[in-house]
Amino acid sequence: MFHYYIKNKRCFMAKKISYKMNIGLYFFFSSLIIIMVVTAAFYYFVKQKLYSEIIQNFQSTVFLGASGIDTDAFKRLTEKINENKLTTDSIDSIEQSDDYKKIYNYLNEIRNTKKDLFIFVYTLIPGKDETMARFVVDADVLSLKKESAPDEDISHFGLDYDISSQPVTQKALKEKENCIETQFIYDKDYKVYSMMGFAPIFDKNTGEFLGILGADISNKNIAIFLRKILVICFVIMILAIFFVIVISAVLANSISKPIILLSDTVKRFSERDFEARADFQSNIKETANLIENFNLMAVTIQDYNTYMQDLNTSYERFVPLEFLTFLSKNDIMQVKLGDQIQKDMAIMFSDIRSFSTLSESMTPKQTFDFLNSYLQRIGPIIRKNGGFIDKYLGDGLMALFPKNPDDAIIASIEMRKELAQYNRERKAQGLFEINAGIGIHTGTLMLGIIGDEKRMQGTVISDSVNLAARLDTLTKDFGVSTLITKELFNRLNFPDKYKYRFLGNTLVKGKTESIVVFEIYDADTNELIELKDTTKSDLHNALYLFNIQKYDEAKTLFSKIHSVFPNDAVASLFIEKCSDML
Repeated sequence: MFHYYIKNKRCFMAKKISYKMNIGLYFFFSSLIIIMVVTAAFYYFVKQKLYSEIIQNFQSTVFLGASGIDTDAFKRLTEKINENKLTTDSIDSIEQSDDYKKIYNYLNEIRNTKKDLFIFVYTLIPGKDETMARFVVDADVLSLKKESAPDEDISHFGLDYDISSQPVTQKALKEKENCIETQFIYDKDYKVYSMMGFAPIFDKNTGEFLGILGADISNKNIAIFLRKILVICFVIMILAIFFVIVISAVLANSISKPIILLSDTVKRFSERDFEARADFQSNIKETANLIENFNLMAVTIQDYNTYMQDLNTSYERFVPLEFLTFLSKNDIMQVKLGDQIQKDMAIMFSDIRSFSTLSESMTPKQTFDFLNSYLQRIGPIIRKNGGFIDKYLGDGLMALFPKNPDDAIIASIEMRKELAQYNRERKAQGLFEINAGIGIHTGTLMLGIIGDEKRMQGTVISDSVNLAARLDTLTKDFGVSTLITKELFNRLNFPDKYKYRFLGNTLVKGKTESIVVFEIYDADTNELIELKDTTKSDLHNALYLFNIQKYDEAKTLFSKIHSVFPNDAVASLFIEKCSDML
């Protein structure tokens, strides 16, 4: 009887519900599920992305903040804590000192970079045991002292601080490394959810551990932002549901199509396609609002992602992007100690001649300005020709050309031409002219990360690197601007397109066997090019005679070259060598 009733009731209900209503209900529940899933997924993605980016930014800010502290001033302050018996008067005096104010102002600069995020910034040193620390400088002390009562507890200079309930603080002081809390924790005293982060402070001169930089951030504005997103998503969902209920039977197709398209856009966006936008239209107001609000949120997230990419670009000024690419890393955060790879590349070394003598006539600031003025002209030339600068070496640089050895030759020629133009400008300003040598070699290199967990550096290790550096030095002995090895010469695609001359075999420091070197002189003046072209054949013959130890004949031929080309330092050098052998 019961089964009969149920069966007939279902039949009755099926007869009473129209086909239009049936389609409408099916569309309604399907659309409802889609809207809820898309909204929840989008909100979850935004929330996770926002928290992830904020924590990464927080970690970077604390680390960079610690590295920017004036460690000399900080060290003097810590010595006062350790050496003196602090009194109220002595504390007030220290807090008015230049050292204290310098660090106090610096901490406030850190906080002001993200005023709506940072609530506290301070520095600590270890206390009498692992459960205690002592304040050195707090970013709020001086302002609080002006506003607070005399007996109010303030984190003044040298104040003991109980950290027994703060394992992250204890770890940072004990292990002397970056420590960040993994989640926001409720602070009963201040009635706010906060997260602490610490970075060690090391003496820039000795590497001695001095203390830690601490910062607390609040999730107050983050929570407000997420609540707004949640409200917007909820409002959009309610409007969409109402829209579906009212006219789902009439506009089922027009509703389902934009929803499906938007779902695809959200999916692309969640897969880090931040250019993805809902670039379609809908005549339904609620669906159009959903599309518009999604695009607004997408723009917000894309702007933040652009900011993070700009931050990575800033890091690339210190670690070349090409270096990371060779190590198969997308950004510097992925680099680990011991990452390495073997590659064949052309290596270029270049430095300014007699820089030590030149710098004696300049102040330190003038020296820096001069070097930057020179290097700013050279760097773009190297990058334009497929190379990248591995490191700057005071008055010189080391560059790598991973694609083609010809790139290094072309870059060296353009560098010499740019130097000539630079000298013309300096001469017009009444400044002294400069000269630079370039040495280029090719070979197998090991690129990798060396150091320790707290201080890493990208470097290139190879005997080929040492040889390129020796070639740069050798340009002074030969009196030429650019030297390359036979190994690089043999790998050139079109060697005859360059102005070159063979300079024979020579020994370099650190090598037991002699190497064959060539001069590249495309960037010389027209007069020098003509003289070198004219004497090139005689020079090769003279070098051949020298190599087979016919020093008398070789000297005669070198002397002939010298009579035609008196300023040829190569001929002069070998005349002297021949005389020594006779």
